[in-house]
Amino acid sequence: MSDLFAYDEGVAEGASSDLLGVAGGIESSLDELSGFVGRVQSQWEGDEMHTYQAIQSQWNTAADTIREILRQMTGSLENNTGLVRDMRTSVRGAITR
Repeated sequence: MSDLFAYDEGVAEGASSDLLGVAGGIESSLDELSGFVGRVQSQWEGDEMHTYQAIQSQWNTAADTIREILRQMTGSLENNTGLVRDMRTSVRGAITR
């Protein structure tokens, strides 16, 4: 009844890279949306502009939150991978003495 846990550094590095890709995709989509809106916004009048700005503000806040979460997850994965490497190096050193 022994459970075995392993930390695959390659998988962790791949996940970190994937998270950065997701963050980049979000940024690209928001930039594209912003460019589109910028082109049509001059045609809006009154409430349309204010309504959109309120919604866009909510989106921006949510996107910032998601980016921060992805950044923290990436940082945690990278930090954990470094700690695992250090631990494995220490164990190898202790075994070979």
